[in-house]
Amino acid sequence: MFERTRRSTFRFAGLAASLFVAVSSASGQARSPILGEDGSRLALIDAPMTVEALLSGLVFTTPGGTWTMPLTGAFYADGLALVGVTFTRMDEFGDASAFHSFDVVVTLRAWPRADDQVTHLDFVVFDGKNEISLVRFTDVPVRAGVTKFSRTISINAYDFDTYFAFGKTPMLRVTRASRSS
Repeated sequence: MFERTRRSTFRFAGLAASLFVAVSSASGQARSPILGEDGSRLALIDAPMTVEALLSGLVFTTPGGTWTMPLTGAFYADGLALVGVTFTRMDEFGDASAFHSFDVVVTLRAWPRADDQVTHLDFVVFDGKNEISLVRFTDVPVRAGVTKFSRTISINAYDFDTYFAFGKTPMLRVTRASRSS
């Protein structure tokens, strides 16, 4: 009788472990409420957010053409995601102008907990040795849903050539911090 009880206990423990593994596996496959539209998991961060990307394609953007920053939308902090950053070239190639102009458009998505915040974004181009501030958006009001805003910037030809001439590949760093309004 004792042997039969030990065998039953062992089988029960094995069945319980199998059920636990099956339930854990199924819950791991359930779609998380914190997923991006493409199914990628959004990273939760409660600190200023910094995203960096190669900016090499900007120099080849034709007048009226748009360069889109990769790597946006997969991370959010303080209930606010950087969904998109684009640079649309405004000047013409070969212009005698000493400036290169771009319309910078930023798209943010806020979750309800981020409602009634203001955010600040700094755009910096750097190449390892040097860096230059491109544009700073300050006190942008954020509400639940999608917020889109833009600004036209100009980069003087000397700075543009410093970062983009001779096949250089600078980086764009976008730093965002929010606070309650």
